[in-house]
This record gives sequence, structure tokens and C-alpha cells, in this order.
Amino acid sequence: LYLAVEQVNDSFLVDNYGDDSGELYKPEMGVGADLAYISDDGLDYTGLYPKNSDEDEYDNEDIVELIKAIDNGSDLDSIFNVDSFLKYLAVSTMSVHLDSYQGGMYHNYYLYNNDGVFEWISWDLNMIFNGYPGGGLTDLEATEYLIDEPVAGSMSNYPLIEAIFDNEEYVEQYHEYLEILSEGYLEEDNLNEKVLSVYKMIKDYVKTDPSAFYTYDEFETALFQDEDSNLSLLGFVEKRVDNVASQLSGDIPSTNNGEGNSGSGGGGKGQKIQRIGMEDADNIGEEMPGRPDQVDGEMQGRPEQIDGEIPEQIDGEMQGRPDQVDGEMQGRPGQMGAGMQDQVENKEVSTTSSDNVTSGTNSVVLLVMVVLTIGASIYLSKKH
Repeated sequence: LYLAVEQVNDSFLVDNYGDDSGELYKPEMGVGADLAYISDDGLDYTGLYPKNSDEDEYDNEDIVELIKAIDNGSDLDSIFNVDSFLKYLAVSTMSVHLDSYQGGMYHNYYLYNNDGVFEWISWDLNMIFNGYPGGGLTDLEATEYLIDEPVAGSMSNYPLIEAIFDNEEYVEQYHEYLEILSEGYLEEDNLNEKVLSVYKMIKDYVKTDPSAFYTYDEFETALFQDEDSNLSLLGFVEKRVDNVASQLSGDIPSTNNGEGNSGSGGGGKGQKIQRIGMEDADNIGEEMPGRPDQVDGEMQGRPEQIDGEIPEQIDGEMQGRPDQVDGEMQGRPGQMGAGMQDQVENKEVSTTSSDNVTSGTNSVVLLVMVVLTIGASIYLSKKH
């Protein structure tokens, strides 16, 4: 199995924005990568120099204006594509993507100055669905991740996300996108159909892959079988969708007095922060256990078509996008396609236009192939 990854470079910018003349930043946990205001001097933000400009000739004036807008919370829409970021944030939060800005790593994103309005471009998604070991959460704990303080540690360590949640209009739109994911792309029948179709397509290649990181049994277990706090892909999404729905309805808390989720993000590094309503709180902050090499017991029978056994043969042709989602998948191999429409009507999703651009991942685990294909129905976009 091979994975083709599209780089975020000049051709990517032209394809998605029609222009590559703006500054492109790729923060990597350097000074300023948290987007916190330091000063009006752009030279102070040493982790935010653009990749496609000469550092000696660039004063970072525009990025300072963005950070000042984040800091004072005024007119953020005039300098930042907020709606695009809300789509990203909804997907990232739903999938508990902690190898990211909101996980306290302050990396795996690009910022592109698109004619004075900055675009958020996500990167390196191979550790979504609580795949990042540094997050310190078991799968069961991760399914309870707070949606209205969707960060590891204190909200004050994440200026951009804090600014988003200080704006009621932004929060309302973000909630709409979470509902779209829950009721559409990640609805149980839709997800099962997509996973099974990809499973059928790649399983024979997984069996014979000479460079596989995991055994074929581990591949199938990761898809279909839960064991204690280690959840399968299908099991994780099912529980996560149910939990997010309960948070949205107000049945369970979605905030934690500004303290965010358990973990070690940002300035709270190393602290154990208790999660409201989380079971086994004494274990918070411990190393997340890996999936056991051998999983005892019978298959739990998810999805319903499996009837207690891992499917060896799945009849019929590979299914396309679920019926509820119109349009063909866009993008090249390795580029995730299709985003949520700007105007939400009846909670339907259009794949013909979107603002959020997502790209790339590492070719590490065979299961990532499944995740990428599912993600292709959720992520990424073409500019209007």
C-alpha cells in the first residue's frame, strides 16, 4: 500500500486559492506558534516567519495584525477566514485530533495570507480519532472530550480558540457543523458503509504488504473490535457521536470552567486537570495504553452486517459516497476532499464549494488508509 501526499506549496495555493503570491507560514511550536500577542514587532515572533519569503526582508506586519485581532477579539472576520476555521475545528474536535494546535502542540497547520485574509490549512492528520499517544487519554476518555473547551489544558493557552468561543455567533455556527458531522458523515449507517467499502478494497493488499507496521489481525481488530478502553474505529466514532449529541443538547457539560480537558497542553504541561463527568479520574494523565497484541473474546459484531465475525468477503461493488451526501469526491490521492457548505440548510452538506483546505498525512499505519478515505468525505475544499 502506498499513500500519495500533496504538499502545501505554490501549486497547491494556486489550485485552491487561485494565487500563490501571499505569505505561507508553517508554525512548528516556535515563538508565536500559539498565536498569542507578544508585541507589535513582527521580529519577536520567531516561529512565524513565512516559508516562501526571505526572513531578512520580511517584517511580519500582517501576521502581527492577525494576532492583534485575535487578542482583542474585534473584527476577526476582516483578517481571518473564520468560517473555514470553524469547519476545521468541528472536524478536529469531533475526531479528537490532539497532534495539533488545540492539543497544545501548536503545529500541524499552515496560515496563508490570501490577499489580506488569512486561511487556516490543516496538516498531518494520521493521529486523529485519539491516535496521538501524548494526549494521555484512553479511547473511552477521549470520546468525552469537551466540545466548548476543546483543548488540552486551560483555554487561556489557546488565544485563537478562546477568541472563537468569546463570540456567540461563531459558537452557534460551530455547533451547526458538529451537528452536520453527527447526523450526516458520521451517522452510523453512513460510516459503516464507507468503512466496509474501503475494507473490501484494501484488505487483500494489507495481508500481503511486506512493509506493514501491524499484522492483518491487528488491522481488523482496529476496525471492528472493542476491548476494554481500547475502541475500534467504528466503536470510537459511535460513542463520540453520542457524547457530542449529549453535550450539544445540554444533557452533559460541554465546558470545565475554562480549564479545558485532561492532558498536558500549553502552559498546563504536566498538570492533571480533572475532566467534568469523566470516570476513573485517578488515572488521568497516565500513559495511554496501546492496543493489546492479542484480543481475547468474540467479535462484538459492529457493524450490524458483520454478525459477530470480521468479514472475509463483502459482496457487491464498492459503495460511493452515502446517498445523503451529494457530489463526487474531489481532490487527488492523499488530498482530502469536500467541505461543508457555507449556508447550512436543513443540515445538508454540499461538496461543491467550501473554504477549508486540508492536506496531507504521514504514511505510517495501514489503518490510516481507511481514515483518509473516510476523511475525504469530510475534509478539504476548493475556494469559492
